[in-house]
Amino acid sequence: AARAEERAAVTFAEEAPPAAQPTAEPEADAPLPTPTVNPSTMSADEMNAELQRVARAAARTAAERQRSRDLQRRVMDDTKGYLVKKSPNARLQFAAAHKRYFYFGRDALCWRKTEEEHEDTMAKQLFVRDIEDVRISEPVARHEFLLKLRAVDKPYRLRASSAEELVSWVYALKVVIASQAEANRR
Repeated sequence: AARAEERAAVTFAEEAPPAAQPTAEPEADAPLPTPTVNPSTMSADEMNAELQRVARAAARTAAERQRSRDLQRRVMDDTKGYLVKKSPNARLQFAAAHKRYFYFGRDALCWRKTEEEHEDTMAKQLFVRDIEDVRISEPVARHEFLLKLRAVDKPYRLRASSAEELVSWVYALKVVIASQAEANRR
């Protein structure tokens, strides 16, 4: 619940930091850098730039502390839920759009039909290393974002149910991508 509140704070405004609690490793639970975005006053390009800037800063901070895997795992563990997915192969604008349950698996963005679907059921996945870019698309009010893949010309289109969810997913994907890139540089 605390991480969900932290993620909600990441989406639109900074809140007062939670009271410090003694832990064995205080850096592991340090709050992530907070982007300040407002879908009602910012364009998709402005939101994309801010989310990219903060994701890179979070990845650099994590690498400096030797915690990029912890950062990536925290974001991956906290980000899950239903999105509407449109396949890159869909020919018609409204064809092949399906509500799916998305979550992060080991180094991959995974989805299946429902959250309740059995864990052993083969989930579909996109490896994070294959995602070239994540972009909020215009108009922002549609809550849609694109996953541009390295080997595919057409992007995946995903739609969130709210602006907060949109920002949360795009930020999570950008943090994971930046963390992997930072880890590969070392």
